[in-house]
Amino acid sequence: MFYLRARDLGMTILKQNQQFAAALNGPVEELQLAVQNFKKKDIPLLFWTGFSWAGWINLSLNDPQAFADLPKIQIIMQRVLDLDQTYFHGATLL
Repeated sequence: MFYLRARDLGMTILKQNQQFAAALNGPVEELQLAVQNFKKKDIPLLFWTGFSWAGWINLSLNDPQAFADLPKIQIIMQRVLDLDQTYFHGATLL
């Protein structure tokens, strides 16, 4: 699945941030704090990782487990919005 490969590649880079890596499987509040470490230069990485992850979920509608990750995607995409609402023609606003 190309979406999973893209997500995993993005996550490999995002997890270089130790706070993000530690918070990824913890409470969503910790992840919300951890994404604050990412700055404007990280927008493409955040966006395309979240976009790929969401694309995989969209193709996995018959798998209830896939939906468990939606809050994490929302947190990542919210950080993109906070940094630049116009990125990729405002796609995160949709």
